[in-house]
Amino acid sequence: MPTDYTELRLQVLAAIAQRITMRYHLQGLTGEETRAYIQHQLKVAGVSHALFSDDAARLIYQYTKGIPRQVNNLCTAALLAGLAEQRKIIEASTVKQALLELQAEAAG
Repeated sequence: MPTDYTELRLQVLAAIAQRITMRYHLQGLTGEETRAYIQHQLKVAGVSHALFSDDAARLIYQYTKGIPRQVNNLCTAALLAGLAEQRKIIEASTVKQALLELQAEAAG
């Protein structure tokens, strides 16, 4: 039976692979690009001032390697943690707390 399942799975994956016409692997952003990305996202949301300290932005980059989806997730978690703490600026300590919360969610 495992052989049949494996064959079926491979056939399904092959069918999907045939429908993908283009593949491209994007590298993560640099540290400076990550900081600019965070600022841009905040600007789009209507925030005109920096909400993340330099240390917080560096930690976000270190953890996410500049991958935008991960940057978004960590920034959102840090903003929520900062809101709970009534912070006006998100510091590295708040990012660390958000990291712990995200890791706990992933584990559990």
